[in-house]
Amino acid sequence: NVSGIDMSALVPLAEATACEKPLHRQVPADGLLSTPIEIGQWDLKTVKESALKKFEAPLSFKIEGGRRLDGFASWFDCTFGEAPRLLSTAPTEELTHWRQTAFYFRTPLEGGGGVDVTGTVTVEQHEDFSRGYRVTFDLQAPGRKSRLETFELR
Repeated sequence: NVSGIDMSALVPLAEATACEKPLHRQVPADGLLSTPIEIGQWDLKTVKESALKKFEAPLSFKIEGGRRLDGFASWFDCTFGEAPRLLSTAPTEELTHWRQTAFYFRTPLEGGGGVDVTGTVTVEQHEDFSRGYRVTFDLQAPGRKSRLETFELR
């Protein structure tokens, strides 16, 4: 309902387009459900290309009662050697032109009375786009159907 107009007929189109690929946007810090989970750390002077082809990390967090998980947000932090400077694109920091990347699910995961979520995030270099990645979230929550959501970053 937008200004008294029933927009429900547009929901399937909005879900199909807004949720089919990650969005480069500002994610509000108060929309974060959990503390950040680091999925990778590399020294750009010494990292091997093979280490960037595929990596994964475990996920474990709680959705508080009355909240829901609409998707995930990603960002990066970068230190500059011995310099006491940090470049952060986190939602809690001053906005940069990199913003954040939001991965919106087609159907949110409802927190109900509170639920613990576990799973993995896998990031794999796209086979057709050398600078692109495929990001897959594999999630489990007690009493809920397992979720597998995949996005292409190009």
